[in-house]
Amino acid sequence: MAVARCGVDLRHVEVTGPTTVRLTDSQADLEGAVLRGPATVMGRGRSTLTSLRQADATSLELFGLDLSACRFAGLAHPSGVRVKECTFALTPRGVRVSLRWPMLRWFSRRRALADERTMHSRSGTGHPGDPGASPDRLAALYAGLRPADRATSADFAFAAMEMRRQAGHGWWLSVSWLLCGYGMRMGRAAVWLALVMALMAAAVVWSSASHAGHRPGTVGPAVHR
Repeated sequence: MAVARCGVDLRHVEVTGPTTVRLTDSQADLEGAVLRGPATVMGRGRSTLTSLRQADATSLELFGLDLSACRFAGLAHPSGVRVKECTFALTPRGVRVSLRWPMLRWFSRRRALADERTMHSRSGTGHPGDPGASPDRLAALYAGLRPADRATSADFAFAAMEMRRQAGHGWWLSVSWLLCGYGMRMGRAAVWLALVMALMAAAVVWSSASHAGHRPGTVGPAVHR
């Protein structure tokens, strides 16, 4: 199927053989689709895929697509999806202070699924989110999807650990996130090391100054008249 400058609705379509969809400045929706054979969706220009929610595809390749708004919640076989030269949404960066542990949080920009951004926006407003976009299920999505480039793979590996931490799977995940970003943000470890060394140096200087202030003075011989 070749589509140019329009949208194609493939929701709940069922295909038993090989499938190829070529998009040119177009968008496609594959929510609930059942693709039993090898499938490929490739894009040129400003081509987007809007949803793979509840899709069942054991072998699906996505190439050259804008996936920044694509929903993946409920995808049956994440490990069967290969992603190449696609763009994703980006998380915000910065430092935040919270009343919950850890109280000080800093965030580096990384690629993320649209489901994660929706989950955070819904939880922040008090509205129930998509049950298919829970932290546990998002962790499985991030761990299963197979991006071709290393940068996106590293971001997804980090996101999988982050989702497990938010799901409450062990206090050690919070400690690992805070100290070294699950072993994938070693700049944090360097900052903590520099902070510890600075505190130790300050303690040594303070201790030396304190001892010097309490050192007894030299008393000379008394002079009698």
